[in-house]
Amino acid sequence: AAFDVSRQTFRLEKYPEYKAGRSATPDEFRGQIDITKEVLGARGITVLAEAGFEADDVIATLATQAEDEGYRVLVVTGDRDSLQL
Repeated sequence: AAFDVSRQTFRLEKYPEYKAGRSATPDEFRGQIDITKEVLGARGITVLAEAGFEADDVIATLATQAEDEGYRVLVVTGDRDSLQL
């Protein structure tokens, strides 16, 4: 499972208007992230996050590496930004 660390990414540094129209993350959602990570970890699911990158970037990198090694890859997400994966 991949998570964003913050909204400060390399894309924002190169293009300050990146996701400028997005609303702030609701506090209720933010408060659930750590709990979700704990539950996933307790179930033996690897949790990944990399500063400066979005979760999409982490997923795309892992999917590409796995395909290069001959694995069949399926990405499951509700994030529309990931449709190109």
